[in-house]
Amino acid sequence: MPRLSTVYDVLIASPSDVGTERQEALKVIAKWNAVYSQKEGVILNPILWETHSWPKFGDRPQAILNEQMVNGCDILIGFFWTRIGTPTGLEESGTVEEIKKFSKAKKQISLYFSMCPINPDSINNEQYEKLKKFKQECKELGLVAEYDSIEDLKDKLSNGITRIVDDLQKRFGFIPRIGMFEKFEGSDIQKIYKRLYVFSNRFDMELERALLVKPTTTDDSFGNISRIYKYEGICGLLDWAYKDLWEIYGEMNDPEIQDHAKKVKCAIRCITFAKDGAKGKDQLFTGFQYMYFNYERDVKQHIEKFITTLNECLTSLNKQIKENYPE
Repeated sequence: MPRLSTVYDVLIASPSDVGTERQEALKVIAKWNAVYSQKEGVILNPILWETHSWPKFGDRPQAILNEQMVNGCDILIGFFWTRIGTPTGLEESGTVEEIKKFSKAKKQISLYFSMCPINPDSINNEQYEKLKKFKQECKELGLVAEYDSIEDLKDKLSNGITRIVDDLQKRFGFIPRIGMFEKFEGSDIQKIYKRLYVFSNRFDMELERALLVKPTTTDDSFGNISRIYKYEGICGLLDWAYKDLWEIYGEMNDPEIQDHAKKVKCAIRCITFAKDGAKGKDQLFTGFQYMYFNYERDVKQHIEKFITTLNECLTSLNKQIKENYPE
């Protein structure tokens, strides 16, 4: 029987020395789909260069791969053992470039480093030293996993995938899981409520993620890289929210929800003030704007008012749905 599902594309990223791990990842994902896809309303779609790329000229090989498959993926699962991979012209390897693209886009990344034994004579020392340096960089940016056998990897990967899906569902996966929406799919009020509900939850999750970036030093200068990441994360979030909220507002044409449209427009004004607070300062001195960015001073109050206004709209819409479309 047909059913709605959310599909997440999972990029399997690695150098050439972990072929077994790549195949095991496919098996783990297939097993997860078999056990959980119907219950969770989620399907994981593994993406590999072996199966999802095709011959094309006109750019760097990795740039072509990025266009063909990397950019559209939602989750990256990466494996390393003794090699970091082949340089791309921009990064140490294709895998590293893919990880950095995911990190910049604030997408889900899970990295697994093998501690399995290996014949020392088969190790390329230059590759191994680069890998150790990259591994240390990853540890400074987040949590990575290590495994000492394929069975150990399978257990950790299966557990990790479940947690990733749970996180993504909290951010994006509400639509197929709200039973009341299926009954009243034709209602404009219900459709707007659905869109706002998903938008609101995603905004909360992305804001929390952006604010988790902690300064690496007490220095408040441009050189504080983590401060720059925090600034860019919040600015990117506000740009996305502004664009998406205007799109939702444009769909609120039903006479029954005009009062709610006013609240959404008020929320748009709040997010505009937050954008201005983040980006409007010292635009002529772009190189120094990170120094003057202060979330508490310039942005927080507008975001709090924005969230409050949006939640009031959601509460009112939900009340209207219950009154007009009783179960």
